[in-house]
Amino acid sequence: MKTIEILIAILLAYIAYQNYKINGATFRIQKDKFRLDLFNRRHDVFKSFQNLIENVMRNGIPTREALGIFNTQTSDAEFLFGEDIKNYVEDFRNKSLRSIHINERLADSNRDTDVNKIKELADELYNLEMWFGEQYKNSRVLFRKYLHFSISKKI
Repeated sequence: MKTIEILIAILLAYIAYQNYKINGATFRIQKDKFRLDLFNRRHDVFKSFQNLIENVMRNGIPTREALGIFNTQTSDAEFLFGEDIKNYVEDFRNKSLRSIHINERLADSNRDTDVNKIKELADELYNLEMWFGEQYKNSRVLFRKYLHFSISKKI
């Protein structure tokens, strides 16, 4: 009778060990799936920056339509990133709106005959366009720490 009890105990220990290994593997798979899902959501926000920058490079200023898409695609950024990206989103929005407003004011410059004011606005618009051009590289640097993805073998 003791031999059967020993065999049953050994079998139960083996089954428990196999369950432990399966649970560990399942945990790692779930952890990596979560990281992949988070990576995909963060990458979508990054792509929205790239798309708005491309829009500015094509048009000189962001279009209202492109800014609307950007606002929609970055609405969850504060939950997916740190304070640095949250502030970057706000800076992008503010500079985009400023570009649009300056462009509209310059287009309607027939009513504003102050040549110095027109030149000042044109210079500011130029500086904003240059700033957007620099953001292609700057955004990559800023997002890099959030978009690093590697599958770890550690638990």
